Amino acid sequence: MTHNPLNWSLGKRSRPWLELVELLRSGRAPSGLMVSKDLRLASLRLRALPADLRIRGDLDLRQSERLRRIGPGLRVDGSLLIGGRCKDPRWLQEVPSALHAKDPLTPLAELPKRLVVGRDLVLKGCHELRSLPADMRLGRSLRIYGCRRLEALPKGLHIAGDLELGAGNGLRKLPPGLRVDGDLRVYGGQLRALPDDLDLAGKLVLLNCRDLERLPPTLQ
Repeated sequence: MTHNPLNWSLGKRSRPWLELVELLRSGRAPSGLMVSKDLRLASLRLRALPADLRIRGDLDLRQSERLRRIGPGLRVDGSLLIGGRCKDPRWLQEVPSALHAKDPLTPLAELPKRLVVGRDLVLKGCHELRSLPADMRLGRSLRIYGCRRLEALPKGLHIAGDLELGAGNGLRKLPPGLRVDGDLRVYGGQLRALPDDLDLAGKLVLLNCRDLERLPPTLQ
């Protein structure tokens, strides 16, 4: 079955957006849905997103307190934001109060395979997340905060922008073959060492890294 792109805009009071929210809420959303602009789903109690979802703009999943699964093949041409607190967005008044989410933590245990993000990937308060998919592709920066069970990043990870690791993450080491074209910023956390073959083009910023034992001997 072929599904037409869902075109919507908040400036048009968004009946297509409400229909999409109800479809996602039902759990019967088909794979291959495409949204031609930004998709704002922050502060909504959605449990899952379908496979092969395509977003032509940004995808906002902040304060998604029940989100547990995102189907494989998600492609976001803009930035992808998952978890973290946000002020009540203006579209929240458009949906039933039973769909309103308040908890900034997100129970998502894994990111989808074949994930493609055209710009930034921002993860906040994903307290069940343990690793990132080895086949994900990012167009710009990766920012991770408060993912306390996160154990590893993919080997050979290439970040075209900045890599920013905030306090509350569970990472103790960074992967071999890590390449960062922008800055590497680490603010607190449990990081003990940087990879010996770290390829860093920008600045190295380390703040409150009390467990850090050494720097790579070849770091330039």
